[in-house]
Order: sequence, then C-alpha cells, then structure tokens
Amino acid sequence: MGKSKSDVSAYNQSYYKKNREVIRARAKKHYEENKEDILRREREKRWEDIEGYREYQKKRRRKNPLHSILQRKKAYALKKGIEFNLKPKDIIVPEFCPILGIRLAGPLEEPKENEDKYNIDRIDPNKGYTPDNVWVISRKANLIKTNATPEEIFKVGLYLLNKQKEER
Repeated sequence: MGKSKSDVSAYNQSYYKKNREVIRARAKKHYEENKEDILRREREKRWEDIEGYREYQKKRRRKNPLHSILQRKKAYALKKGIEFNLKPKDIIVPEFCPILGIRLAGPLEEPKENEDKYNIDRIDPNKGYTPDNVWVISRKANLIKTNATPEEIFKVGLYLLNKQKEER
C-alpha cells in the first residue's frame, strides 16, 4: 500500500524546509535563463482569456487594495523622479477621512461612492512618498481643489490651518 496524501505532503514540506535555498536558487536560475519565453507565454495566456484575467486582477485588487495602491504610487513616483520609500506597514488607513470626516470604504468593502475610496496623499508635494510625508484621506478630499462646495473647501482650510499651528 502506498503513502497517504498527508504523508507525502509532510515529506514535501520537510524536504522544502531543508533545501529551501537550493530550490530557490534553481528556480531563479531557470527563470533568468528562460525569462523571455516565460513572459511571452504568460502574455499569451492572459490574452487567451482576457475577461478571466480582468476578473482575476479585480479580485486581487479587492483582496489587497493597499498593495495595489502602493504599486501605482511607486510607478508614478518612478515616472516623475519622486522619492518612494513606502511599505504596506507604513500606511495606516483610518476609518474616517481626517479632513471631511466621511467613512472610508474598508479593504474588503466595495465603495458606495467613488469619493469614499481612500487615497495615499503627500502632505508636502515637494517631498517624496515617505512614511513621514504621507497620509490617507478620501478621494474626495484629494480632489477637492477641483470639485468641491464652499463648505468642503472651508473644512480643508480649517484643518490645514490647525495642522500648521500644531507643527510650530
């Protein structure tokens, strides 16, 4: 009689733990030697089932929205030559927008309106994306300069005035 699935699984886990570095080095070498072919096959596979791939990406973004947001911010920073030194642990997403007080959609929630999504914003636009220069605010607060009521602009102004007084 052969080994059970759990015996095989336990053996495989044990083998991997003992040989982790060798296995990783072998996989890395294989990838480097076959990189172009691997990437080409992945692209072809995506285009064969583009709707399935889009659905996969959507689920992935929903599962870990902060990672997706940081990837986009990093690409933007690289394109613009802006410093980027953020990791997911550096970002604390509050329940409410610190400026407008609206509830921000949680990581697994579908935003009710586009404005309750959260954005990572630079406090000082002249500095980069660093842990001490970013905060999480609502998308609406981030776009408020171009699309806001006078009351909302007033709230932003009051908050920024208070923030400056605290820093002095």
